[in-house]
Amino acid sequence: MPDVRFVESPLVGSVTLLHAQPGAELREGEAILAIESMKMLTDVCAPCACTLVSIVVALGEMVTDGQPVAEILTK
Repeated sequence: MPDVRFVESPLVGSVTLLHAQPGAELREGEAILAIESMKMLTDVCAPCACTLVSIVVALGEMVTDGQPVAEILTK
């Protein structure tokens, strides 16, 4: 049954790149956005096959560990 969930940031950093747009159909492991921390980029990926509902942070925004960054609808 479809379920709306939030994808959380795995670390503290700045949102530097948006890989997907709302409405995109994502496979498990597909990148949603990237966060830069200590000069390293980390992709935040879909935890399962899903539809990206929204990205709830802005490009350049600082995020904390565990902060919701995207809303998804699981399949």
